[in-house]
Amino acid sequence: MPRDVKADIFKTVEDTVAEFREAEDVKTAFGKPRVGFVSANHPLYDTLFARGVNDHPKNIYRPGYTVIVHYVPYEEGENAFFDAVKLTMAINGNIRRYLDKLGRLTSNTCIPIDWDCEQCREEWCSKYTAWMAGMGSFGPAGSFHVPGETDRGIAGTIITDGLYGEKPPEMTSEELEAAFNEMMKDCRFKGTEGVECSDELIAACPAGAIDRDGIDRKKCQDYCEKINSHTPNPEVCGKCFNCR
Repeated sequence: MPRDVKADIFKTVEDTVAEFREAEDVKTAFGKPRVGFVSANHPLYDTLFARGVNDHPKNIYRPGYTVIVHYVPYEEGENAFFDAVKLTMAINGNIRRYLDKLGRLTSNTCIPIDWDCEQCREEWCSKYTAWMAGMGSFGPAGSFHVPGETDRGIAGTIITDGLYGEKPPEMTSEELEAAFNEMMKDCRFKGTEGVECSDELIAACPAGAIDRDGIDRKKCQDYCEKINSHTPNPEVCGKCFNCR
């Protein structure tokens, strides 16, 4: 019987999360993991790269054909974000070890603590792949929302030469533009056409980085840097994440 690689990878992720929950030094509550497989040739990667929003999987790892993405929701708490980063690194490590045994080539991508302060963002954001995999939608400040789960979660990716993703969709320029605009508009960052922030969202920000026409990424970053000087990711604050 041929090996079901996707099922094996999903079980690897589930087992890693279960083991992590039992660690004595982990206080964060983690929810049910999701796993997806997206072709590295998905046309949205080209759009994101061309717009200077995200690196391209082929730029990170030329032989890659599939981007494997996982997403794990977690409850807010002290050190929760950094517990989540440790978890996503453990998941990626275990997936890579499994694929190594199959003779598959793999490459890591950046993780959320690899922050570019000049761009006010990660060089590679795994949430875009989670979006392409149909796991959920974006929210304020680049948060990601899975139906029925908390407003916090960690996404991680690795790239492999294995062919596990669906055939990349054919998308017209209009469809690509609409998808890109949907993601950017949901993030509520300034400079995106059609963004309008609610009173609830404006009031939620302790940094005063949000007004009616969007979130000022630099002001947001400056405030988050006071919370964690090494990783001024909005995840270390997240006060606006549960606003709509």
